[in-house]
Amino acid sequence: MKKWLRRTLLAAVLVALPLGILYELATHVGRGWINGEAWYEGRPTSYWRAHCDEWLLRFDTAEEAARWQPSNISVPFLDGDRLPGGLLEYRRIRPRPDTFLTQIYERFRSQEARMQEDWPPRVLFGYPGAEPVLEELVQEEEYRLLAERALRYAKVYRTMGNTK
Repeated sequence: MKKWLRRTLLAAVLVALPLGILYELATHVGRGWINGEAWYEGRPTSYWRAHCDEWLLRFDTAEEAARWQPSNISVPFLDGDRLPGGLLEYRRIRPRPDTFLTQIYERFRSQEARMQEDWPPRVLFGYPGAEPVLEELVQEEEYRLLAERALRYAKVYRTMGNTK
């Protein structure tokens, strides 16, 4: 009986350990908790930092990445978003890198996920609750433009919520 229990426990550990490692690699929850990072939507700053890195790779400059506005979502217009004629400036975005894993992942993606292909990471929309993560990101030069713009969005949302 003891031998059976030991084998069961060993099998459980051998299954749980890789799953735990994969979960940590995908969510950054462990290192965020250990480092005392800010959280948004159940994810620490390091998770959002990695997604901001992926987002920045799709543009030539950080300013272009910060000013990108997807066509299929409504976000507030900030100063400088319009050209002198009142038209919105058109910007191009690079597609995500096409790798073997992304080709497999593409087969299982929902229609909603495909629509959000050109959306920035959710933290950059400046929705309520994102401010603590954005405050940490704004401290780093690489993400400053992205985080400052998102904080401006957050300010707009706060003022919209206070008008009744």
